[in-house]
Formats: sequence, C-alpha cells, structure tokens
Amino acid sequence: AHLIASQWSSRAPFSSDGRRLYFLGRRGPKDVEEVWDLDRISGVIDRPLPGISIAHNFDLSMDGKQVVFDSHDAQGDHVWIASLDRSSPPRRLGSGLPESYPLFGPTGDLFFLAPGGGHEYLYRRPIDGGRRSKVIPSPIVRFETISPDGKWVVAEAPVSGEDVTRGVVAYSLEDGSTMRVCHSLCIVRWTADGNLLYLGLPGNGQTQGEYRTFILALRHGESFPKLPATGIKSESDLSRVSGAQLVNDLARPGPDGSVYAFDRQESHRNIYRIPIP
Repeated sequence: AHLIASQWSSRAPFSSDGRRLYFLGRRGPKDVEEVWDLDRISGVIDRPLPGISIAHNFDLSMDGKQVVFDSHDAQGDHVWIASLDRSSPPRRLGSGLPESYPLFGPTGDLFFLAPGGGHEYLYRRPIDGGRRSKVIPSPIVRFETISPDGKWVVAEAPVSGEDVTRGVVAYSLEDGSTMRVCHSLCIVRWTADGNLLYLGLPGNGQTQGEYRTFILALRHGESFPKLPATGIKSESDLSRVSGAQLVNDLARPGPDGSVYAFDRQESHRNIYRIPIP
C-alpha cells in the first residue's frame, strides 16, 4: 500500500476532517492497484472501489462524497467518477478520446490532461457532463494541482532557451497570467484550507532523486509567498522564507497544518523451513 509519487496532481489525500487517508494499495503482486482508505482512529482499511484499477491518479471531491480517477482500457486512459458510499456504479466521463490525471476543481468542474498534436494539454469539463474546453493554450508535461481558491493551476511545462528543459509554472484562471514557481522541477500542493503551501524539491546534493519538502505559511488572500522572478532554483531560495518548515520527505498535505502524509518503503521477508530428503 502506498501513496504513489506519480500522483503529481493529487491534492491532500485526506478526507475533509482529516480522519481518513486515501492511497493506492494492492492485496498481492498480481492484483490491480485500487483506491484504499485508512481510518486513522480505528486503524481499519477499506476498499471503496474494489477491483477497479487506477492508471495514474485519483482525487477526492471537496465534500468527500466522490472520487475521480483514470483507468486504462483497450482504447487508452479514461476519466471515471464514483461515489465513495457505493450508492451508484462508477461512470465514465467524456468521449472516446484518451483523458487522464483528473482533478476536481473547487467550482464543480473536472480538470484533466488530453493529448493533441503530439503534446498534452489541460482541459476542463463540468462534472455533470458537457463539452470540454482547453484551460491553457500552450502544452504542458504534467498537471500538478489547483489552488484551493480556484485561482491558479500549477503544471510542469516545457521551456526553451534555458539551462533546463522543463519548469513548474502557475497559470492564473482569472486573467491568464503566468508565474514561474520553480526554475526546474518541484512538486506543489496546498493544504485544503489554503493557509500552507508545500513545495517538494528533488535531491539535496546527497540523496539524489529523493525529496525534501518546505512548508510555507501564506498571508491571508495570497496563494504564494514572494518568489524569485525566475522561479526557485535551490533550497537556499526557500530557506530565507520566514517561518519555513522542512520535512525530509515528499510530504503530502492534509486539510490544515495539523497532519501530513509521506511514503515509507519497507521490505517484508519470511523464513521457511524446507525438508531435505
């Protein structure tokens, strides 16, 4: 059972009250990866979507009643939505075209990735159906998240003429402006209440490929602290931010600053006795 690192676009993987933690799990090496949830008080693990394979990503609705996810079939990846109380069967959204990495928007839309002309673009669609519309005119590499107030989407985007080929950019859904969050790669998430920003930076010079997360307090009404014009290039850019907290993992935020989640990999082995003839 794990919180997959490829879930770049997942927001806080907790229920709105922080009691339940949602993650991907499988009962055995040959089983599909499903959505599981842990009741943090009782310790009971449930499988709200038994037997349904998650291709890349899932996300919880703001009211905690629905889950959106992508699943793979013969025609590619498609977006599905399901009730967590199992009151109705999951239903596939959209057309026969591939769509993936879905995320609930705070105003009732679904955001997701779809290919076109050899690139990936970010689209949105009403939850109850309807035509999809392109959110950002330029292609992106990976969709990361949406701010809790719905004002910004964050994505990993290709760049040219620089010493890096990709950077993390925030796009305003109000006026279309852009802001470079990280010069190269990072993982951006907010707590559900919008008071804290989690910035995960890969590697620290000694543990290449691993992440360290800076937790930054935000002023009322702001979605970001003051950032360098060309984006965060190193940890030193964040260490100067007043009140920043450091977590030596890729931390995943909860509904507020009282709880967060992170991955731990463990090996489990058994000792067997084999009779020798």
